[in-house]
Amino acid sequence: MRATCGIFLICFLASLQLATCHIYSLRVTNDARRVIDLGAFGLGKGGVMQLEIKSLTVSDPVAEKSNKNIGFTLDWVKTALTARHEKNYAKGEGARRGRCFIDDSQVQPNEPPPDWRKVYPLEDKLAQSSPVVQSYEKHTITTPGMYALFFYNCKKLDSNATEQQTVPVSFEVTVTLYNIDAKGNISYLSYGKTILPEMYACFTVLFLSCLGGWIFMCVNYSQDVIRIHHVMTSLLILKILSLFCYSMKELWVQHGGQVTAWNYLYHTFLMLKGIMLFAVILLIGTGWSLFHQYLSERDKRTLAAIIPLQIMINVSIAVIQETSEGSPTWAFWRDSLLLFDVICCCVILLPIILSIKQVWASLPPPFFRYFIKNKKQLKSTIYS
Repeated sequence: MRATCGIFLICFLASLQLATCHIYSLRVTNDARRVIDLGAFGLGKGGVMQLEIKSLTVSDPVAEKSNKNIGFTLDWVKTALTARHEKNYAKGEGARRGRCFIDDSQVQPNEPPPDWRKVYPLEDKLAQSSPVVQSYEKHTITTPGMYALFFYNCKKLDSNATEQQTVPVSFEVTVTLYNIDAKGNISYLSYGKTILPEMYACFTVLFLSCLGGWIFMCVNYSQDVIRIHHVMTSLLILKILSLFCYSMKELWVQHGGQVTAWNYLYHTFLMLKGIMLFAVILLIGTGWSLFHQYLSERDKRTLAAIIPLQIMINVSIAVIQETSEGSPTWAFWRDSLLLFDVICCCVILLPIILSIKQVWASLPPPFFRYFIKNKKQLKSTIYS
């Protein structure tokens, strides 16, 4: 088990080396998607978006020279979920009808602000030379809100065609997003998240006080302390470490915009905390250290299944969180991990329910008569 955990930790750290934050790069190779969502970011008034295209090529030479629209667009959206819905519509129904993303009224907000869209067209650049290398000037936001960056590919789209043809493209792009506060300081955190470092620092202090109170109680009532209390102490320590590392991670992202060692530490402690939390729930639910001192074979098998699965889920979630939404499999893995997390919860709850049923089945009949009698007395007291 220790060797398995070590292997997953190494893979976790190795995968995060490719991840970036709000100065991020995305490389796409032979991708035929009509619309690619590069993620949403909250920009306040005076916020800045800078786009640098390092390489853009179209696989079809004829389509490459056509005047069909292709490029990037920065759109004002109500929420990040709205941006995903627009992308799914443009890839599905919109593409089947031959509608280009930037010309389709179905993906436009009902009451958009005057400057809700900034388009970076590239069809003229492709007609002149390939690959396209282009650096744009900084775009300053005048209307605060949530903005989503899309890549759109309308090559060979035909509204009269019954079956639409696709044209794979390859590109590499670097995106820089940041806000500027009233003092002129740059913040690479999304608008509205600038208080996160201070907020999580307060949570860290709060949980530290809870840990102090917990240790004080354990010391003063040491005769009643059992092993599960020490396990819960470890869980609380991991929670404090994960909160502190998250606060430091967001602080460094706010000032630097890129991944630091705090990202690695945060995800490591978050993974250990998640594993410990599931283990504590399972151990308390099965009565370990309270009713019996040893785990049954069924409990051991459950732990042996849950812990590796939780390690994989937490590692994968960490990688997904640090990866651009423009990756082809981003949505698939996000949904799959949510499903696996629900399965873990069900696997944890099942032995707890079985243990409770066994405890109730083993109680003598006089206990039930006493319980029912007290329950009736309690009802008559409440409703009298």
